[in-house]
Amino acid sequence: TMGDVTILSNGISDFNTGILVEIVATSGISIHGNSIVGNTCGVNYLGSDVVDATNNWWGAADGPSGVGSGSGDAVSANVDYDPWLTAPWVPTKADILKDNGVPGKGLDKAPGLQKPFNPNSQAGNNAGKK
Repeated sequence: TMGDVTILSNGISDFNTGILVEIVATSGISIHGNSIVGNTCGVNYLGSDVVDATNNWWGAADGPSGVGSGSGDAVSANVDYDPWLTAPWVPTKADILKDNGVPGKGLDKAPGLQKPFNPNSQAGNNAGKK
């Protein structure tokens, strides 16, 4: 059995399908607070129950297209997209923490971070972004 899956606060853009849900049991899937723009289809769900994709930015203030009546990225049948965000999601500042919630030290030497590391930069939270 699959556990809960949360897709939260990501930039998902420039794909044929931004998010594809192929499993049947969607009660543990939450897709919220994402910026889903520039995809042929924003969320495509292949099941018959409903997947929760509320409170996302679809690239247009009038919401998603497809089964939605808006002009943003398309959603397929059985995707609950209402309410949606009417403006792009903007990340907020967050502390970078390491193990056990202890504030990180020496992160300016962490592999993959810009040098010098700007604490106002976003590290992570962009899974699926090209």
